[in-house]
Amino acid sequence: MELITLEKPLFEVEDAGVISTSKPFIEANTQEASLSDLTERHIIPVYVATNTPLISHGDFIETLQEVAENYFHGEAILKPSIRISHPVKG
Repeated sequence: MELITLEKPLFEVEDAGVISTSKPFIEANTQEASLSDLTERHIIPVYVATNTPLISHGDFIETLQEVAENYFHGEAILKPSIRISHPVKG
């Protein structure tokens, strides 16, 4: 195992306490989407073998956001940054 030093830090804390990264989220072959777009315009995924509905991506993100807000009560929780590889129209 070897120690690798970074010339630039991966995370930087800005004046407002917002953490930004020097390396952006993987953006290749993805497009930005809003939570409302995801919940209103995309279908609910299903398990192919039995056609059983699964939790929708929008519901998952909303639930996780609620849990984070409740667990970190009093902290500022940023809006989710959502990227999708392709629209799932239905």
